[in-house]
Amino acid sequence: MAVVAGFLVRDSVEAAPETPDSVKSATLAEHYRAVAEVMPVMLVSNVFIARGPKFGLDTLKLVLEATDKVVAIKDDMCGEFARKMSLLVHDRWAVVSGGQKQNHLNNHPYGCDGFLSTFITFKPEIAHAYWQAVVSGNLAETRRIIRDYDYPFFELIMGLPGGFNAGIQAMLELKGIAQRWRRKPYHSLADQEIEAFAAGLRKIGILA
Repeated sequence: MAVVAGFLVRDSVEAAPETPDSVKSATLAEHYRAVAEVMPVMLVSNVFIARGPKFGLDTLKLVLEATDKVVAIKDDMCGEFARKMSLLVHDRWAVVSGGQKQNHLNNHPYGCDGFLSTFITFKPEIAHAYWQAVVSGNLAETRRIIRDYDYPFFELIMGLPGGFNAGIQAMLELKGIAQRWRRKPYHSLADQEIEAFAAGLRKIGILA
């Protein structure tokens, strides 16, 4: 887990930060303002997922009014919320998309400055090629990378026993970076599972 603006964030693409059920836009904005008094703050929009887009946008408006010490936001909600969020905050904060490259491409015209890359730790040339295509305005190449790598990789890894996290740990072992094993109750891929995963990765050109 990590601490982002005072909240616990699980190491999972599905999980949202733990916030009290009674949180309101005004109290959450006050929390961010208070934290920003002592350290730079990057908001993470998955705290808004359970409460909906309106709650998220209302909170962001209050934060913009309350402090100028928030520096960035990482988006996990995607879609229409991400576009409205970017239009709202881009002039004041850096905007970063999480998850797949399609999320960045969907949001880039609205003010999304960058993206967090799953590929950077094990196949950095894919991340570099995508960003070069973005910078050069080569939409055909960005679409090709998403089609040939992003879509098939995430379909493969999300279908594994243990999901994304187990798959990423297995990927680190396949690349010789770290072992796949994790403490229970987290699932670690068995030998047959990791062999099937490796075969899928070779098929889409991510593993030699």
